[in-house]
Amino acid sequence: MHTLPAQEPKFVCSPVGRFSLLTWALLLAELPFSEAWLGFLADAEVSPRFAGRPATTQESAPQWADLSQEVAQRVHIVRDDPALRVAARRAFYDRYGFGERGSGGFGRAEIDFMEWQRNRGLFAREDGRPNSGSPYWRATNECVAIDSEWAAAGWEKGLSTVDAPPAVVPWLQYFAAPTGASWYRAHNTSIVLAMVKHVDAALKETAEERRFINECLYRVIHAEALLSGALLGRVGRQLGDPRGPAVRALVQVGMLYPMDYPVKESRSAQFRRAVAKSVQGAGSKLASHNVQLQALVVGYLRHLAPSSISDADLFDKFVKAIPIYPMGGIPAR
Repeated sequence: MHTLPAQEPKFVCSPVGRFSLLTWALLLAELPFSEAWLGFLADAEVSPRFAGRPATTQESAPQWADLSQEVAQRVHIVRDDPALRVAARRAFYDRYGFGERGSGGFGRAEIDFMEWQRNRGLFAREDGRPNSGSPYWRATNECVAIDSEWAAAGWEKGLSTVDAPPAVVPWLQYFAAPTGASWYRAHNTSIVLAMVKHVDAALKETAEERRFINECLYRVIHAEALLSGALLGRVGRQLGDPRGPAVRALVQVGMLYPMDYPVKESRSAQFRRAVAKSVQGAGSKLASHNVQLQALVVGYLRHLAPSSISDADLFDKFVKAIPIYPMGGIPAR
């Protein structure tokens, strides 16, 4: 049985692999990589405020279940107000971003991506009108909020991690040892489990929008690999750091992150796929011999694909930026 990756893998990538990903670096060439910012990234990642808080050993499964209902009700209050939805995540990361108040800390990447989602109209109320929001994007975003807030509520009560639900455990691990790697593991685990839960909503999206959903998934997995230093070395770590400006810069590139919803087949869509295949595909293919890299990718994608697809085929689809989710209704390109 496949499980989501349990720990940060160590990657090795050749100089050729780094060079092949210059496209990614060029997209971010205007970023302010000042010495001060590089120094900030070099600082110790673990905050002393919460790290290592012990959990109680009492039987707490019922308490976790009760908290689930309480947290879901709180999160649902803001579901039809896009501005409050984003504000709620900012408030969460003021407590659990482990950075300066207002900076977002490790949650900056999530907040920047949510701002793009809001501006694209994805969080608008679902009322059947032309400008209504997306059931899929709304639901998966809400799952991330519930998982993290659920974990925070249990953490603050000192509930046992032994009884914690699977979606909550990575967030508890992030709270105990806040790093870029532990944040990615928590966030990406919630995203994948949300995608599993909301396949029906994804199937209601247009074929082109579903293709774009896959691209976004592959990019966030790719970012987790970048943080390890596997791709672009030190620069890769900087680009992949969720505290940095990379996401905010990328979502402003309209040909990569379109503002129209649902996304339309266009020259920008063709460009987006070309970038995905050249940037992601080249680097991953050169590192395809790395068992740990494959384990990272397959550990996530296995939850989204039929068991009939082998691990090797799953990784190959990632390398070639071929959509796998949801299965059905996505024409080949």
